[in-house]
Amino acid sequence: MTYKLMNIINFLQLSQGMIHFITSPALIFSGLLIKFDVILRILGCIMNSCWIADLPVMALLAVYRIFIFRNIIGSKACHTSMKIILSLIFSWILFIILAGCITQNIKLSPPMWGYDMEVPYAALFDTLEIYLSFSCLSISYIAYLIIIFLIFEKRNIHSSVKSRKHEISILLQFTFVTAYVSFLVVIWHPALFSVLSFIDRTNRINQSIVTGLWILHCYVNPVLMLVFNRSIREDVLNFNFRCTNKVQPVVNVSASVLY
Repeated sequence: MTYKLMNIINFLQLSQGMIHFITSPALIFSGLLIKFDVILRILGCIMNSCWIADLPVMALLAVYRIFIFRNIIGSKACHTSMKIILSLIFSWILFIILAGCITQNIKLSPPMWGYDMEVPYAALFDTLEIYLSFSCLSISYIAYLIIIFLIFEKRNIHSSVKSRKHEISILLQFTFVTAYVSFLVVIWHPALFSVLSFIDRTNRINQSIVTGLWILHCYVNPVLMLVFNRSIREDVLNFNFRCTNKVQPVVNVSASVLY
């Protein structure tokens, strides 16, 4: 189940990265914004929905790690409650996608994406996104603090050293990802924090930086998987080694055949 949740997160982030890439020409050629306005809004809605889905799945993974550390469930087990929660998450995300595609509430205003506040209920969806973001991030932080306590204060004699190292690597990976996402959410909504009131969101340079951080977010998790997960790193290196050292079969043709 752990790897399923991690793969879901990877898929959501990959989808965001692909849509960023597909819509990137519209940042350069302004005429595309008018010609493909509906398509861009639909893609933006799907991309934003993948971003929203990122957060509850990360929180679910963090809570799931606690159950594994406490030996309540196995790392490969998929409890019924987890299936129900995942179903609720994706039902909500599907509703957001459908509502967004119908109302066209996401638009690209180069160089950044955002809610079109002229569209009905766009402000409501924006507010719900903020509440969902901070709720999920709070759950993730609390869960990771509990995991840290379990690692350093409670030694589980039934878990092997290899298993514990694996759990710690996942902890480090998603602690960094959670911190990065938290920073991204905070700078995306500077008006909510008086400390960040100096950030001018109308400045195009600041908008470009924020958008760049969002794009970078799509690649943080895969890179950290290579850094902290030895087995995945070895599989990638072995695959690259086989590809670069693949020898094509040589066909020897005798002179008698040629002549």
